[in-house]
Amino acid sequence: MSQAVLDNAPTPRRDRSLAVVGVFLLVSLGLHVGGFWALGEGAARTLPAAKRPVEMVMVEVVKPPPLIVGMTMSSTTSAGSFAAPVGNTAYGRTGPTAKDPKDV
Repeated sequence: MSQAVLDNAPTPRRDRSLAVVGVFLLVSLGLHVGGFWALGEGAARTLPAAKRPVEMVMVEVVKPPPLIVGMTMSSTTSAGSFAAPVGNTAYGRTGPTAKDPKDV
């Protein structure tokens, strides 16, 4: 083999990662400076005038009836074979004695 072939080894490439990192840092620095400058300009603007405050109106609310566990009157019949408690909600446990349907 000739000496020319042996000396023709590829030259080592220079690593460009340092240049890429430098460009990235410069671009990042420029974007951050521009962002902070824009935020500073926004603070110098005058704020809009305050709107008229909202007036509160007090409204009296009717207190809801107390919850009585049982069936509604529309769910009952007059010719039933058993007694069922009458109430205004089905959520909960019925008491030991039923209330008078006129009280519900």
